[in-house]
Amino acid sequence: MWNSYIQKFIFTIKVSRNISTFVKFIYNTIQFHLLYKYNKKNEQENNSNNYQIKINKKNYNIAMRTSKGDLAIFYEIFWKQIYFIPFQISNKNINILDLGAHIGLSSLYFNIHYPNANIYSVEASQDNFLILKDNLKFDSRITPLPYAIYDIDREILFNEKGHSYNYQVDIVGNPIQAITVNTIMNKYNIAKFNLVKIDIEGAENILLKNNNDWLAHTDNIIIEIHPPYNFEQLTSDLKPFGFTIILPDLENKQKNIIATKYNV
Repeated sequence: MWNSYIQKFIFTIKVSRNISTFVKFIYNTIQFHLLYKYNKKNEQENNSNNYQIKINKKNYNIAMRTSKGDLAIFYEIFWKQIYFIPFQISNKNINILDLGAHIGLSSLYFNIHYPNANIYSVEASQDNFLILKDNLKFDSRITPLPYAIYDIDREILFNEKGHSYNYQVDIVGNPIQAITVNTIMNKYNIAKFNLVKIDIEGAENILLKNNNDWLAHTDNIIIEIHPPYNFEQLTSDLKPFGFTIILPDLENKQKNIIATKYNV
């Protein structure tokens, strides 16, 4: 446990551009862990802090909320590298679809690793989306889309209780507009997605089973699945489209599954 804390401490030093950001990381990380441990709410839970970070020798300004769990997502993506793809994806005319883009950190990660990519960042929560737009405004090749992703274009209910990364399509919640992957492809004249990231808190069960011909025009998928949807169902849904499934690296706590049409 202490080794993990030390590694996280060193990581925050590396990504902080100044002392102010480093102090924010340390203080707000401790704050979040205390709030999470004791299941407390922060009266300023929607307030965000600005962090000036540097990754791969480039500077970025990002906003994150402490009590909403945004910092936990930051550490997963940039410290634990949960969206690392262990093989080369062509970086010419590449299209990436980020489903469940949260506050834009996953799209930022893809932008850093695939700097020539067109990225379409889909996020259903209005609160998350407002921060996403601000975090990703530095690159016009990133297109924020304020929708839920679903198997048909229609209004659905979206439950925004709990941490911001656990919001989900539900039978209760706020009405929001949902769209399909095909709608995105048609609207932006996209022939193929080189990579689709999926973290949509259970809606993958619907997305991948119905109206799923877009899978024929997708090369790689990185996905987190949620019960009751399981690995066997995922394999059954993807294999007809020519995907090979790569299991997560549990030893390194890699929780995402990769599906690819490449020979790996």
